Amino acid sequence: METYALNKYNQLKRSIYLLIIPLFMMTNILYWLVSPNINRFMEITVPPICVLLMLLWIGFYKKIYVYYLEIFCVLFTSVYQLIRVQTMAQELAVDHLNVYMFWSPIYYILVFIVLERNKALYMSLTMLGAIMILTWPLAGTVRAHDIFIQYYVSTLIYIIVVFFFRTIVSAYLGSAMLVKNAYYDYLTNIGNRRSIDYWLDDALEHQQPFSIIYFDTDHFKKINDVYGHDVGDQVLKEIAVLVSNALTPSDDFGRWGGEEFLIVARQRPLQDAVALAKTLRQQIDLHSFQHVEHITSSFGVTTSTAGDSSKSLLKRADEALYIAKNSGRNLVVYYDAAMPETEHYIETT
Repeated sequence: METYALNKYNQLKRSIYLLIIPLFMMTNILYWLVSPNINRFMEITVPPICVLLMLLWIGFYKKIYVYYLEIFCVLFTSVYQLIRVQTMAQELAVDHLNVYMFWSPIYYILVFIVLERNKALYMSLTMLGAIMILTWPLAGTVRAHDIFIQYYVSTLIYIIVVFFFRTIVSAYLGSAMLVKNAYYDYLTNIGNRRSIDYWLDDALEHQQPFSIIYFDTDHFKKINDVYGHDVGDQVLKEIAVLVSNALTPSDDFGRWGGEEFLIVARQRPLQDAVALAKTLRQQIDLHSFQHVEHITSSFGVTTSTAGDSSKSLLKRADEALYIAKNSGRNLVVYYDAAMPETEHYIETT
């Protein structure tokens, strides 16, 4: 569960880096090109900083040593922060307001993004303390001292806000993790039985015809007995991926239990659902599995009718699947309410 939350957080961080770094590059380049107040330090350092930002962006994009890139960013920006704030204090002493005062809080956001929350708080407060020690003696006027008092207090507020925002993000990721565990199958990473129950109830509430495809893996117990449960699990994973790749966004796909799967095909009338089931049956039949030479599946298909409940739908699909299993397996059997009662269930390959 912790791994899931960590992966989600790392994805979020990477998205932030890929979006923000180009904006920093553009801002620095424009400042270097058009600002009339650029000092000698910025005139020299902006070009290599932009090159560095470009290399960092490439590293994050290609996921190359991401952890070390993040630590480098924190260390580099820590030094940069101290230098720029010192320059800001010197210019403020002669009544010139440096624009870096507006940018410096971003440093603390970066620290809280990269580091664990408590470590980030410690480092941020340490940086603020170092800035206070460094800048207070340099602010030679009453106005400069007043501005720096405002700067110190506002920075402290930024730190507190980001600290608690990081707590909110952690809580959100934890909540998302709980939802995933509640509604998704851990092995195959598709919906579980609870999700399927929800999808069926939701589709029935909309009172629009839809189909369900209920299928399982033929002779799955034999696969477990001969190859072991690890291989059986791998087979289920491969089937889940194979089927998922053949579905559209309107198709909900979950694991009903064991080797049984179910698709809620919301926008597919019966014949479209049967065609999909036949395609899936053929793909599984022809697929080269990693550890097992040949695997087949049997399918039961039905479409909702007026007055249906999830129980009645599942009963028809289960009966269709039962017929497919008893008719030799590797078949698609569907229930057609339009046919005479003795011919409701129709076999097809």
